[in-house]
Amino acid sequence: MSSPLLGTADWVKKEHISEDILSITTDITKMAESLKTRSRTEIIGLILQAVEGEPLTRSEIIYQTMVNFKQTTDYTAFLIQEGLLRYLMLDRKYAITDKGRQFLALFNETNKLLTAPDDDDSMAAGNLQVQNQQQEVILHK
Repeated sequence: MSSPLLGTADWVKKEHISEDILSITTDITKMAESLKTRSRTEIIGLILQAVEGEPLTRSEIIYQTMVNFKQTTDYTAFLIQEGLLRYLMLDRKYAITDKGRQFLALFNETNKLLTAPDDDDSMAAGNLQVQNQQQEVILHK
């Protein structure tokens, strides 16, 4: 049995689907690389950020933070013990406390201070600035 030739529209659709799959694969790879090494403080911050807007179930926290079941269970227990989270028994959800909001504000501020722009971009901008300054010096001589 011979296979039918693809029409132009079919080929374009398949090409478009291939590009979408490649894009999704690239996004997943980047996300996985960024999640490889997360510190304890980072995971705590992620959990608090997840429940900041509304109380969430453990499954919702797992989904939003990409932290496994055991870690989520351990971290939520720790956060409750430290007064950063509270457990709503009737709803079976976790909610952030005022102390948790304070921690989260400090966490976010610290991240802003420690997060540097892309090294490549900042180095390129720095090199361009040095070149411009060198040209200005030459012009002024």
